[in-house]
Amino acid sequence: MLLARKKEIYGARAAHTPELVAGKAATCTGSGLTDGEKCSVCGETLQEQKTIPTLGHDFGEWTVTQEPTHSAEGEEQRICSRCGEKETQAIPALEGLSGGEIAGVAVGSTVGAMLLAYGVLALLFKKGIVTGTFFIKIFPFIKP
Repeated sequence: MLLARKKEIYGARAAHTPELVAGKAATCTGSGLTDGEKCSVCGETLQEQKTIPTLGHDFGEWTVTQEPTHSAEGEEQRICSRCGEKETQAIPALEGLSGGEIAGVAVGSTVGAMLLAYGVLALLFKKGIVTGTFFIKIFPFIKP
């Protein structure tokens, strides 16, 4: 009876006054939130904020930043297109003909012929064509 009487005196409950609760965007390393709403008068939540999952990095292709040599490793990196985070990894040092033979060609062997075409260098040694990847030094000379 007392409640009914109070309702008559004070009237029906006032409607909520919505206020925006700003969300935040998800990032590569952190989750985000959608926008929500609450009543600016009583503080009651009118619309819950929902979690937006972490995006994760969007790395591009690997780019060589330091070429490897025979005495040192090289380095390559890729960059996230969203946040600019850089990821690097080592490139193993080059292997050379530091001793012994590779495919029947000893260190210091003389090249019988050389052909450069379409960016490919072919060397013909006295023992035949050698295939594989290895380091060579070419010393140009001028005949008198």
